[in-house]
Amino acid sequence: MTRPLVLCVDDDKTTLDVLILQLKDLLGRQFQYEIAESAEEAIELLVELQPTATQLALVVTDYLMQGQNGAKLILQLQPQFPSTPMILLSGLEKQFIPELQGIDIAIPLYVIPKPWEKKELQQALVLHFPLQNA
Repeated sequence: MTRPLVLCVDDDKTTLDVLILQLKDLLGRQFQYEIAESAEEAIELLVELQPTATQLALVVTDYLMQGQNGAKLILQLQPQFPSTPMILLSGLEKQFIPELQGIDIAIPLYVIPKPWEKKELQQALVLHFPLQNA
């Protein structure tokens, strides 16, 4: 059986590298970690992995990216993955993100300020995962 998937989406490679390092430190190696440099690439990756029945354990996405933004990606994924925690990295607070206004999102959604501190990431994760280095 394949390991549950942690998907990180950002159009900045350095941000993705730091994010993956921090997530591996907090969550451990029992997950499969994948990156996408756009929302569109993230959707393609999920479609590609769908036949392997990989469980989507976590999505961490930047808000501002080329093409579709992270909030729209989360809204697109929400119906298919209603119990998957999703983290939106943004310089804006949740109430100032237009795509999230007036929408009742049933999924666990966290907005973490960018640039973030590892402790902020840890606080969002501790509610859903046993952490390795908490």
